[in-house]
Amino acid sequence: MWQKFWAFMAKAFSEDGQPSSSRIISAWLSVSSMSLIWWMAHHMMQQTVEKLQVWIGGFPMIIGALATFAVSPYGVNKLTSMFTKAGSKIEEEEKKPL
Repeated sequence: MWQKFWAFMAKAFSEDGQPSSSRIISAWLSVSSMSLIWWMAHHMMQQTVEKLQVWIGGFPMIIGALATFAVSPYGVNKLTSMFTKAGSKIEEEEKKPL
């Protein structure tokens, strides 16, 4: 059972059989963002009604910002590889004889 779990974890944090630092960083940022959201929700419940209205009003934006923050390393890595592939294709086209 544990072998299947560790095999799954190895696949989840690798890309094409190679370890992926962007996936590992994204996982860590996701866990830390979720704990921050939990702390904020716990903190909100201890406030007065007036303060709670302000907290709840901004809570969706905070969750969205933390979600974007959590997946940004993976997104930057994917965009970089996409532009690298596009650049190499352009370079190949320029080298073709007319």
